[in-house]
Amino acid sequence: MALLEKQTTNLHRWHPKAQMWVSPQSFNQEWMEEFLTILKEKQPAWLSGVVFGPQVRLSLPELRAAVPSRYPIRHYPDITHSRQCQYPVPDWDTAFAVTEGREGINPRPTQMAAIFRLLQPQTIGFITYSEGCNDDVNKAIWSALGWDPQVTVTDILREYSRYFIGERYTDNFAQGLLALEKNWQGPLVANERFTPLYSSFRQWSATPRRSRD
Repeated sequence: MALLEKQTTNLHRWHPKAQMWVSPQSFNQEWMEEFLTILKEKQPAWLSGVVFGPQVRLSLPELRAAVPSRYPIRHYPDITHSRQCQYPVPDWDTAFAVTEGREGINPRPTQMAAIFRLLQPQTIGFITYSEGCNDDVNKAIWSALGWDPQVTVTDILREYSRYFIGERYTDNFAQGLLALEKNWQGPLVANERFTPLYSSFRQWSATPRRSRD
């Protein structure tokens, strides 16, 4: 914290309006207690806010209760990983977990919307933690909800599909993205959705595209 205070001074020499935010990511229990004690007893004026991200020992409600109210909390949601992460795929079949791994292509539109709506009231906003194109759908969900929290997931996916795939496939591709998320729900051995969905994507990719698409 002493180093960050010095860095804030250096930062303000060139960028007077810049802010310093701190995330207690990967803090052990001792570090977390020391961090919270500094915030409560010293309430450093150079600190603009606190970030809630992966590997934070406290839940967001617990962190909000422990951090003085003068410091806003910004969400740093992990939208890119599917296991060993902040928001793992729930009840993921082992076959998927060991083949897809931690960072596979992972459209999770309804789950990401649920996380956003659950935790949004305790933050002042977010910056999504992305590591590439594998989480593009999740990124679109968070960005659209940040702009308009009332928009539906289906409408977001229709806009996404229209922009990246084309007007002709607006509804089909949006429903396909929802179906990809459902493919990871429940035991793999009893899941009969794969073959029809695979056939649908194959059919769309084989259909000649018109120039205006």
